[in-house]
Amino acid sequence: MITHHNLSYLIYGKTGYGHAVRLVAILRALNNRDNFTVSVFANNAVWPVLYPVTSSSDTQLNSFDYLFYEDQTSPGSFENQEECRIFFETNKEHLDEWKESIIFTDFVKHAIYIKQCFGTPLLGLTHSDLIVRRKDTSEVASWKNFVRQAIDKCDVVLQSTLLPEQQTIANVIPVPIISRKPTCTTEQLKMRIGLSHDEQFILYYPGVEKGPKRYPHLDDIQNALSELQLPFHVVVMHGIHSSGQKPHTDKFGCIHVYNEQEGQNFVNAASFVIAKPGMSLFSECIATRTPVLMCHAATGETLVREEMYGQIIGDKPPILDKFDKYSVLVAIENLVEQSSYIRDAFGKVRSDGDQVVANMLIEVMAYLSNFSSVDGLLEYLRSVAPQG
Repeated sequence: MITHHNLSYLIYGKTGYGHAVRLVAILRALNNRDNFTVSVFANNAVWPVLYPVTSSSDTQLNSFDYLFYEDQTSPGSFENQEECRIFFETNKEHLDEWKESIIFTDFVKHAIYIKQCFGTPLLGLTHSDLIVRRKDTSEVASWKNFVRQAIDKCDVVLQSTLLPEQQTIANVIPVPIISRKPTCTTEQLKMRIGLSHDEQFILYYPGVEKGPKRYPHLDDIQNALSELQLPFHVVVMHGIHSSGQKPHTDKFGCIHVYNEQEGQNFVNAASFVIAKPGMSLFSECIATRTPVLMCHAATGETLVREEMYGQIIGDKPPILDKFDKYSVLVAIENLVEQSSYIRDAFGKVRSDGDQVVANMLIEVMAYLSNFSSVDGLLEYLRSVAPQG
């Protein structure tokens, strides 16, 4: 028997920073709920970014022992019974709670196992344009098809997208992009890193700095920014797994920030961002109207991001695809020239997906408190979903 007073959110990935910050935004929008609790299951590595929103009595943070395979995009990767057995064995302390919860996940494939074994209602959260198109490269199509496999296993999927009118997947409900709201003013942020209110800075976010997901030109960009004489300070925001505790300035004048829980404050205060952004960082750039110099994509998923950028501004987006010092300078100068136009384009994108998703989760919990199954849930949510 499923009781519908508990929502379990499973966060995917070895690092999962982008997945974690989406949850932070949604939980903040859910802060007025009074009829259910949220249990968050995440790898210990992303706990620091979750601490600000998991300290209340109605939100518990739990260690989640997931399994990760490099062949996760292969056909049938959701059907492996040996993986299923190992997963339940390593997470047996959570089984009773999962049996009596509604599972909300940004595609932890193991949530599929929970649904298959317990019949637990399964809600998905995804992003980007997922319609496979003739122009897509094989890499882009492969990524979209993998996500579509997961969508097909869910009861309802909320899709954070720029293109709601183009989404025609049967069990998908489009929602606006999801981003955290700034928690301090630009002046407060600049004071924290030793800048005056009228000093400007570029935010460089290198992303994953170790392992196979490390961007191949990370050091080239850092070296160029260190050597160029720019009319901006350079702030390098390292990930939550980096060493170091307090901001410091290196011999080139670059300010390094480590283990930052509220990275959206830096995005909001920056003149522009240089990054190979995941959807969460890109969404925060859009929501704060901060132009981004996007590093050329290294994967199918990030190629989709380049396409989305072009669709927003209606033109070829500013992409950094050459990494010598001169090319980086030219790319920055071109971005500065386009900044006003990009800010205006970003301002036209609806960015309250955190509140929309929170409201829909409240509707889900209310619906499943009154009905014994998910039959009719998709149609009900479509009826209450915001239009436009």
